[in-house]
Amino acid sequence: MWIFYFVGLLCLVAAPLIFSFFAGQFFFGTLSWGRQLFFGRRDARKLLEGRPARALTAGDASAWRFEAPAADDRRALDTALIERRGPFDVEHGATLDGIRVLSRTRSMVVDHLGEKVGFPWTRDERRTSEHVLYTSIIADCTAHLSSAVALHADARADEVNFGDDALFVAFVTSALRATVRDSDRIAISEGYVIVQTPFANRDGRLAPLVEAIAAACRRLVDTTEDGQPDVARLLLDALEHDPDPTIRARAIDRLLQSATPVRRFVPRGQQPMEPTTRDEVQERGLAMALADTSPLVRFAAARHLHEDGFDVAARTLHDEDADDVLRQRALRFLMRRFPIERLMPIFTSVLEQGGERLQLIVVRRLGDLAHAASLPKLCAVADRATRDLAVAIAQALGAIGSPDAEVTLISLYERHDEQVKIVAADALGTLGSAAAVAHLLPAAESTRVSHELRVAASTAVGLIQSRLSGHAGALSMYSPPTTGHLSLKPGGRGALSDTGADKSDPIDLSK
Repeated sequence: MWIFYFVGLLCLVAAPLIFSFFAGQFFFGTLSWGRQLFFGRRDARKLLEGRPARALTAGDASAWRFEAPAADDRRALDTALIERRGPFDVEHGATLDGIRVLSRTRSMVVDHLGEKVGFPWTRDERRTSEHVLYTSIIADCTAHLSSAVALHADARADEVNFGDDALFVAFVTSALRATVRDSDRIAISEGYVIVQTPFANRDGRLAPLVEAIAAACRRLVDTTEDGQPDVARLLLDALEHDPDPTIRARAIDRLLQSATPVRRFVPRGQQPMEPTTRDEVQERGLAMALADTSPLVRFAAARHLHEDGFDVAARTLHDEDADDVLRQRALRFLMRRFPIERLMPIFTSVLEQGGERLQLIVVRRLGDLAHAASLPKLCAVADRATRDLAVAIAQALGAIGSPDAEVTLISLYERHDEQVKIVAADALGTLGSAAAVAHLLPAAESTRVSHELRVAASTAVGLIQSRLSGHAGALSMYSPPTTGHLSLKPGGRGALSDTGADKSDPIDLSK
């Protein structure tokens, strides 16, 4: 019977405690979140309301506002949205530069990655979550674009850096790229252009985002004929006039890869030309890209060349306007495309005066190829090498396996950095002589060094002695009396000793 009294008492005590905990979490732990949810939502809507009702005009973002959409616009909203994300709270419509722009907005709470979250229970969720208006901005281009015109997928805005859809690259302009976030979704479907994005009331990016979308759509419509946009013309226009080097680089990259038929090219301010061939348009774009002021654009063009691409990529390595990432891309491009004999002058220049990341790429490449002719250059760089570069040089010297590298490896082993010592010991086990044993023995016998270093040193000593004694796998080595020799202690099987002995005790694994 007493067990029932105990359970009842426990319920009487535990239930108020649990209720108090959840009540405290709701009223105190999430107070700031609740204020943000209800008041922030109201403040964010002020972005869409409260200004004189008139149509949007390009270049005038200070006096525009969205208006309530007509019934036809509501049907267009339902048709255009490629993914319905629950009930929407607000619907708006406006006209900018002749393009009808519609929007639907829904209140959401998102984390720092922009992903929707539910009730923010934990402290981290409360700290990182914020209230946003998840907005779908839809530009109505159905009067110009065919319903068959579509992106290959619902793309994200960050794909402008590596996207493979020619229409997507041609549509994104520098103004649009500057206003979208990486997590924003962009799509062209059934004659509509859709951008889905969350924004907070403090962002202040709604007006420039809508203007950028409308301007990009106007550019898309102006190049459309018979419902199909002239993608090649859009790419050429971006290559010639867009101020963003990334946009220009992606434009020439897609122009030289695209199999899209080219109908005609109309330079700005000139009369329309007769239909031209794809090869002629690509040659025109290639000439503009190679004359571009940005090394990023020139390198993007060089990737599609053959012999001429070598000179452009080589100049990129020494271009002061090129950043480290671009130099690394140029170096890897050269290594993939051209033989090592042609690259050796470039490798020598990089080893002498290049940055650390470039030197790492070169050293690892030479080590992978076991390029014996580069041994003097690697040894010369080892003295002033940083930790990562020293590790790469030791690995490369071990892969080459020349005894001439022993002095350099010993100097690397004498460094205080443990990782460098371990890699140098491994390399010395491959090519070292009896002179290296005196440097390896203290670590091989010491209990004050790390286990990894002790194993690397003892293994290297065993490899050296087996190579010098001529017994594969032997664990002893004859040495001058002053330095002692290695033998197995009877009391500790496998231990190393430098004490003298009348008779060596090798273990020959070849028998």
